Amino acid sequence: MRRGYVDTTRGQMHYRETGKGHPIVLVHQALRSSLEYRLVEPFLSDTWRVISVDLMGYGDSDMPERPHFVSDHAARLREFADGMGLKRFVIGGHHTGANIVLEFAAAYPEHVEALILSGPAVIIGEKEKKNLVDKMSAIQYPAPKADGSHLLPIWREGLVSSFDVPRIPASEVDLLHDFFLEQIKVGPRRKEAHIAAFSHDALASASRVKAPTLIIIGKNDMWSCARGAELKGALSNGELHEFDTAGEMPRLDPKTWSSTVRTFLEKHHLAGRA
Repeated sequence: MRRGYVDTTRGQMHYRETGKGHPIVLVHQALRSSLEYRLVEPFLSDTWRVISVDLMGYGDSDMPERPHFVSDHAARLREFADGMGLKRFVIGGHHTGANIVLEFAAAYPEHVEALILSGPAVIIGEKEKKNLVDKMSAIQYPAPKADGSHLLPIWREGLVSSFDVPRIPASEVDLLHDFFLEQIKVGPRRKEAHIAAFSHDALASASRVKAPTLIIIGKNDMWSCARGAELKGALSNGELHEFDTAGEMPRLDPKTWSSTVRTFLEKHHLAGRA
C-alpha cells in the first residue's frame, strides 16, 4: 500500500493506493476516511489499481476554509483526478461518498467509465430535507473534559447511529477504533458532511448520469439510504443489488461488497483492464 498527497485549490488531499491495472477511485462516507476501504482493497487490488481518497476535511486531507457541499467535494475530486493523471476510471462511494461520486458523474461524465453507488442518501421533498438538515445542524461537538469522558458518546456512535440504526458490532473493536479516530480527526466541524449529503438532490443528479451504474443497498440501513428502487428509476443505466445489511457493508462484509462490484464490472468488460 502506498500513500500520497495531491494539491488542489483548497489544500492537499491524501490518498491510499494499492494494486496495479485500471484505476478505481473509492470515496468514503461522512466523517470517515480512506480507511473505509482497507478491508475491500485486498479483494480488488489483484486486478485493479485501487485508489481510496480522503475528502477535504477528513482523514489526513486538509480542512477547507469553508464548508463543502456535495458539488464542492465533486470539484475537488476533479482536481484530484487531474493531479493523479487519471483520465477515465471507475469511481465508487459509500453513503455521503456515493452522493459525491454521483454528482461527479453528472458534472464530469468524460471521466467516468462506471459508477458504484453504495447506500447514497436519497432525499425526497423539501420537508424531509429540512428536517434532516435541521437535525444535523443541531449537533454539537462535546465540550472537552479533563477525564476524557466527553469522548465516550463518540465511541458509542460507532455502535448505533444518531438515527438509531446499528452501525458496528461491539465485537469488532478494531473497526470501532477506526471509527473513533476518524471522528476525532474531524473535530467540531463534523456536522458539515451530513448537512451536505442531506441537502443533495440525488435523483436530479442521477437523471443526468449515462454511465453504467451499480447500486448497492443495505435493506436495514436508514430509510434515506435504502431507496434503491427510486434511485434506479432515475438512472438510464442502473443495476440494483439489495442485501440484508445496515450501513457499514464495505467494512462488515467486504467480500460480498467487492464481489458484487467485480461481477458488475466484468459484465461491462471493465475489470482488470490495463
